[in-house]
Amino acid sequence: MSEKLMRLASGLEPETRTELLHAVTDLYLGRDGRTEGAQDAYAGIAAACLTRMKADDRAAYAERVAPEAALPRVVARTLAQDAEAAVATPVLRRSPALKAEDLAAAALSGSQDRLRAIAGRERVPESVTEILVSRGGEPVLAAVAANAGAQLSEASLAVLAERTRLHLDVVRILARRFGTEWVARLARKRRIGLDSLMAEVRRDRAALGAAVEQLAVDGRALDVAEILAAVGGEGKAAVLQQLLADDGTAIAALCRRLGVRPAEFESLVRLRAARRGLAAAKVAQEIAAYEDAPPRPAAAAVVRGGVSGGRGGRPGAGGSGGATSPGAGPPPGP
Repeated sequence: MSEKLMRLASGLEPETRTELLHAVTDLYLGRDGRTEGAQDAYAGIAAACLTRMKADDRAAYAERVAPEAALPRVVARTLAQDAEAAVATPVLRRSPALKAEDLAAAALSGSQDRLRAIAGRERVPESVTEILVSRGGEPVLAAVAANAGAQLSEASLAVLAERTRLHLDVVRILARRFGTEWVARLARKRRIGLDSLMAEVRRDRAALGAAVEQLAVDGRALDVAEILAAVGGEGKAAVLQQLLADDGTAIAALCRRLGVRPAEFESLVRLRAARRGLAAAKVAQEIAAYEDAPPRPAAAAVVRGGVSGGRGGRPGAGGSGGATSPGAGPPPGP
């Protein structure tokens, strides 16, 4: 029956196809105890209809199904990736069917409208907020700051505080939520730590790999991206996108160019796996591919804006990647 409906949907006019999808949606959502077969059948029908529906009709459908926990994940992802923001944003904001890795993928490449929608979710995982505070403009940053359900690591909170220090409304929100003194201390701690790392790398270029390894082990994806960008002469947002992309080819090429050793790169791959939910087989494949690639001479250091120097110290000095519970008071500071 489902195959017949899918063939029928493919041949219908747009208006009739929309009516069919809503009718099948009524049946699907109205059932209790949906089987895996029923989910697959509904997903197939939805896919056949959505590919030929008008944007306004897709948007209306997205608004309807966005809050439904029973919506198949594949359908939610299709809507979240739609070229039309009016289709994607309701699902990015409200769909419980999307997982953290789906939201991270959308946050890495999405427009500011899409980032704002993600920032407004009832709960935003820590692995997603670190992308939002790196890529988001002021409205996105303000939304993250105001959202008690947005989980922030210490590193992400420090970046958020640094990026919004001139935006008084956001500063006040962070002060109410976490305390002015604690937020300022985190920002200073992170900046001093990164400055110390860069000073060490300037003195001894071989220290870069050790710094990347320690930051990765600590779960500090934003700081890994910042130091690689500063030394590699690339933009921070671009490096973060490479770091957290499904395909690790680009970040591997950058690390190889900068002389990061295989054992150090392995920690970075494990960080990627934790953030993106990569399968164990893919993790092993990326590690093996890096080990098997011919070594390249390390490129000359190119220090760009975003990491300042001038302070000595050991690699790894400064902030941690510990989580900050939404709405809770700050943990004891150093």
